[in-house]
Amino acid sequence: MTRIATWITGSALALALSLSLSAPAHGQQPPGSALFQDAERLQRLLDVAKEAGFTDEQIKSITVEDESRLIRAWEHIQEQKLQRERLEKAKAEREKRVYLTVQDVFNELLAADPEDLKKLRDSLFLNR
Repeated sequence: MTRIATWITGSALALALSLSLSAPAHGQQPPGSALFQDAERLQRLLDVAKEAGFTDEQIKSITVEDESRLIRAWEHIQEQKLQRERLEKAKAEREKRVYLTVQDVFNELLAADPEDLKKLRDSLFLNR
């Protein structure tokens, strides 16, 4: 069961928050099962709190307990955004890299000056 821990009282707000975090039909957990893994549900929680008149400080202090874990919803969402940005940056860097194939090396050797090829051949075979 998911519980919301905050020091703000108000039956209408508590009802809105509990409805926004209600479990899917038949008591089944969403894919990934844990609330803290479902960023959309956490974001919805923060949106409902903001619409209900919470201040930014109060929104940042909202904590959620799920499967005996206590997390701060706002901090967790920010961490996920940073992690996503890091992964996208790493992916972009990997895509920028140019990998040489055997064919690339062969084409370079064919385009090289014949004298350079003779020197390379001599250095490879004479140093054995």
